[in-house]
Amino acid sequence: LEKEYEGYNKSVKNLMKAIQKGHIQNALNNSFVVGEVIDVKKEYEVCMEIALGGAISNIITKDENVAKELINYLKANKLGRATFLPLNIIKGNSIELSNDIKSTPGYIGIACDLINYREEFSQIIKHILGRTIICEDMDKALNIAKKLRYKYKIVTLAGEIINAGGALTGGSVYQGKNSNVIGRKREIKEIKNKIKEIENKIKLEMDLIQKDQNKLTVLEESCLHLKD
Repeated sequence: LEKEYEGYNKSVKNLMKAIQKGHIQNALNNSFVVGEVIDVKKEYEVCMEIALGGAISNIITKDENVAKELINYLKANKLGRATFLPLNIIKGNSIELSNDIKSTPGYIGIACDLINYREEFSQIIKHILGRTIICEDMDKALNIAKKLRYKYKIVTLAGEIINAGGALTGGSVYQGKNSNVIGRKREIKEIKNKIKEIENKIKLEMDLIQKDQNKLTVLEESCLHLKD
């Protein structure tokens, strides 16, 4: 699923597969989908899915020339549209909040500070998530939004949104493609760790078996000597 870019929109999926196959040489090894460059803790998967929205399928490129070439490829092959974020152009910043806001019950942090990513993607991540606040629940988020005069987007852990300006978005969270994209990276890591643990246990058991076999060999030799 990860290698096939399942979960991203069709245009991005087809484009990234074309890049991996070497059809667009200038983009090989220097173009990334936003969803694949971030690591999210399990407790933040839902709120980050909501905070990212469609931006999870944005494509990060080395520069605007690579972005232009990819756009031309999409047009030439009628693959649809995509949004590109050239590393040499995009500049992001994270909002500065007062200690009064940070100490308000329910405040968790700025979205870009709650995920892991390589330093080279810092400006991109801040551009996307640097003005989004993560809070525990709607009541506490409303309190913080009021203090901030509804200037910033706030997302709760359950995925409810208080948009800049005061509009509210909520209801049941659709566990769709984006959540699979975010969650499966964690699942892959967890499975790899579990495999390593099992392999270590197998090694220990094999060592014990070998020791028992050695003991058995010694005992069998002793039996032979006793018979003699």
